[in-house]
Amino acid sequence: MKKVLVRGGYSPFDGGMTPERALAHNLIGGNTGNTVYLNSIFRLLAAQGIEAVPDGYQGERGLFGAEDIARINEEYDAYLVPLADAFRDSFTKQLKAFTRLFKKLTIPCVVVGVCLRTPFEPRPTEPHSFDGVVKDFVAAALERSALVGVRGEVTARYLAHLGFKEDVDFMAIGCPSMFTFGESLQQKPLKLTPESKLSVNFNQYTHEPAMRFLQSLLERYPASQYVPQNGHDLRLAYLGVPVDPVATPLYPATLEHPLYQRDQIRMYVNPYTWMDSLAACDLSIGGRIHGNIVSVLAGTPAVFMPTDGRTRELCEYHCFPHVAMRNVTEESQLEDLLDRVDLRSHLKMHADRYERFQRFLSTNGLPSECSTERRSGLSRYEVGQGIASISREELVARWVAFNREAVAFKAAKKDARIKKEKTRTQLQKQKVERLQKENEQLKKKLNRKSVRLALGLAGRLPH
Repeated sequence: MKKVLVRGGYSPFDGGMTPERALAHNLIGGNTGNTVYLNSIFRLLAAQGIEAVPDGYQGERGLFGAEDIARINEEYDAYLVPLADAFRDSFTKQLKAFTRLFKKLTIPCVVVGVCLRTPFEPRPTEPHSFDGVVKDFVAAALERSALVGVRGEVTARYLAHLGFKEDVDFMAIGCPSMFTFGESLQQKPLKLTPESKLSVNFNQYTHEPAMRFLQSLLERYPASQYVPQNGHDLRLAYLGVPVDPVATPLYPATLEHPLYQRDQIRMYVNPYTWMDSLAACDLSIGGRIHGNIVSVLAGTPAVFMPTDGRTRELCEYHCFPHVAMRNVTEESQLEDLLDRVDLRSHLKMHADRYERFQRFLSTNGLPSECSTERRSGLSRYEVGQGIASISREELVARWVAFNREAVAFKAAKKDARIKKEKTRTQLQKQKVERLQKENEQLKKKLNRKSVRLALGLAGRLPH
């Protein structure tokens, strides 16, 4: 195996990735958490000397034409598709595109780490409007792979309900980001003082009592940082564009928010810079699953606060120290939460989870040895520092760079659409020509048959 196509916006090893490129081309797929598990896949392949190439999310957009598919079949040895909560209503169009693509490809197509979007109290055996789409998607994936990798037991129950068999058709493997450094996981002890640095994470849908608690930690520990993850947060942190709409005024949606005014907001579009930042913290806490996984990878204690069945599923599979977000109130105390969890619980199960992940990879004919090498990040990937007080000239420069990338992206999309339309037109023309040819052949066949019938009838008539 020499070359593998990977679902993703960009290679984590691409030194040319900038905030404006990430925004204009949506290289983070709407969430910087995507860069974390994508990085683990690229590291896995690089450790074996395999070239990994991102598909630019073209597979799920249906932008691969006949020529592209022929080239992929010729040039690549496999297609890896790492996914998150793809089993949901708003992703059915993409799942259908993948299904069609898998049927046209002849190389292995391996789905890694997909899960069901579900409420905190999961209902995997209830009917969903997308059940048929998921069944077709999984069936198509199994035509090109041995096993589909799902994130945890909730999704495993869902696929079993749809008729697929565990460890035959699918396997629970958690999130591949947890195996970024293979079996190597370390963690420093937690020592809280008034000078401690916390990394806090939440999103705009976090319920207000918990959001007030988390923001109070940022006041109690002034050296701390809030790390948002969504694309709209990146627009605000880099370009100053307000987030609209938001569910609560508590959310930092403008530069006037106290967290921006106190310069406590940081964003990271490079996973290694993110890890470096978390390594310098004493504790990570909040509801963003990858914000806390980065902390685990960096060796810093973390308290996960799952908000739905998706994040709960991962917390339970990896045995992360966690407290449900809905059980956190404005009056909650950090010390009480810490007393309720074992900050090292995930370390005890990591070797077992890693061995299972390796088994999944091997069964699918993929390399299974992850690298333990650790890298340093690049400070220029840090976004948000001083955004509330940057100069007008700097902000204008950012906008100019962003618009340049946006124009380039629109041009590329237009070219892709033209190429796709050209391919569709060619296929339709070929279909029409084929039908015309078949029609002519049928006419000739019918004419010959008519002549034989007429001659036969003439031979039976009395003379």
